[in-house]
Amino acid sequence: MYKVSQRGGHSEAILKLPYPDFFIDFQYNPLSSDEKREFEYAISSKYPVELLEVSIQQPLRSSEFNVTPVSSKESEEKGFRHLHYTYEGIPQGKEIKFNISYKKQDSRPSVDIKSASMAGSSGAPGSNRGYMIFLAGGILLLILLGYYRYNAARKKG
Repeated sequence: MYKVSQRGGHSEAILKLPYPDFFIDFQYNPLSSDEKREFEYAISSKYPVELLEVSIQQPLRSSEFNVTPVSSKESEEKGFRHLHYTYEGIPQGKEIKFNISYKKQDSRPSVDIKSASMAGSSGAPGSNRGYMIFLAGGILLLILLGYYRYNAARKKG
């Protein structure tokens, strides 16, 4: 569904999606093992974006966590602090940057990457689409079967 390639100093993800709404989740580690960590994360698109929702999670066991721009919405989910951002009507080529800094004593990840999956993200756009398509296909199959049996019975009688 996606391919990641290096473009100069950036990683580029190329997505081929069957639907216009989608959810992407990935782990990103541009950091050294120093206690003070800071980096810039930029999002840009070759196409206009109708709605972009970004959630930045504070790493576990970290302190002095700061993100610029400042978020107007925060939440805590499963022991993690999340900063939420919503952008609407982003023009083609516009870059949105986040400057993130924090201190952390260890280099252990905050989440177990092996167990973190999209399967548990029930609120993601399009997450029930596969089920709905399967259900619609089943209903269509039942209708066709009923029509076939109706025509077969009508021809006999």
